[in-house]
Amino acid sequence: MSNHYFFRLRHLAAAVGLPALGSLGGCAVYVPTVPSTPLVQKNQVELTAGLRGLTSLEATVAWAPTDHIFFNAEGAYLGYKATGTTNNVTTEYYDHHQQGNVGMGAYTLTKGPQPLYLAAVAGFGLADVDLHPAELFGPNTRYESSYRRYYGQAYLASQNPNFDWGLSVRATWVNYEGLLRDGVPLAVPNQWFVEPHFFVRAGHGPVQGYATLGLSFATRPDLALPSVSRGVFSPTSGLLGLGIVFRPQFLKQADQ
Repeated sequence: MSNHYFFRLRHLAAAVGLPALGSLGGCAVYVPTVPSTPLVQKNQVELTAGLRGLTSLEATVAWAPTDHIFFNAEGAYLGYKATGTTNNVTTEYYDHHQQGNVGMGAYTLTKGPQPLYLAAVAGFGLADVDLHPAELFGPNTRYESSYRRYYGQAYLASQNPNFDWGLSVRATWVNYEGLLRDGVPLAVPNQWFVEPHFFVRAGHGPVQGYATLGLSFATRPDLALPSVSRGVFSPTSGLLGLGIVFRPQFLKQADQ
């Protein structure tokens, strides 16, 4: 199946209420990242790298300079080639979606035989997108935008010798300012997204593997937009991710 027909199938799925199929790639202007959940403590650093949905490359870094405070940065890149045919003329599109976020968080550890890591983060991000989502009928429409996003997140984690698990929820406000549709400015309501997810880590040394499972969805899809356009601006996306966590402070422990 060509990319052209695959993208059309995804939009048809979103239109009839099957958002999971539409979330596999980048057919929406807003593309979420898996919310990072660092478990750093004073003077510790974490670096993660992985894939969301097997399509989006993501990386994060977190650092705790002192007790109860940490800083983190997130980056993601999604790029792919699509094709569209209009009047028997086939055109190739090289779409991309790239973004970066920075945040500041606070953390604490509960007391007891099995302490929990509790954290809250607030952050800001910028994204750049050039997108040709396939329409069910007619030519491919081009969307260009450099939008802003603001987020707040809370999460908890249970840390064990060889296995960690946790829950997280992020609220993200997307400002679609500067959006162009086929080169013409387009006004679209700004949107809140809620992004809960579950995460696990395995390993006790400097390197851990991680996996995530969650969902990103708009709190108020704009019903004034056609159903396909709602999938472009108010998408429901999966937060399925796989990757590794590198913790350099544990290198000496591994050598011993």
